[in-house]
Amino acid sequence: MKFSDLVIAFPTIPDHKAFRDSRSGSWFIQAINKVFGNKELVQSLEIRDLLDKVAVELATRVPVDYECPNTNKIIRNVVQSSEYTVTGMRKHWYFPEIE
Repeated sequence: MKFSDLVIAFPTIPDHKAFRDSRSGSWFIQAINKVFGNKELVQSLEIRDLLDKVAVELATRVPVDYECPNTNKIIRNVVQSSEYTVTGMRKHWYFPEIE
């Protein structure tokens, strides 16, 4: 099966964990909501540029301490990195109806 003009966003790079706040939800979804909810950004930037901004939002979050479930060791100053893939060469624009 062949695809074109497809954008797939992933909350992490391969073999890493995505983080979720028990009250406010996934860090990745929070970043997507912040970037894609900004009317000025979505009307002026192409989707790849918006997803780059999502990556910056994740990378600049306050680092946290994470307890590894397998070893119970604390890993300090953990951050999350997202990635995306684009199939096709055309630019992709996103123009939602934002009030």
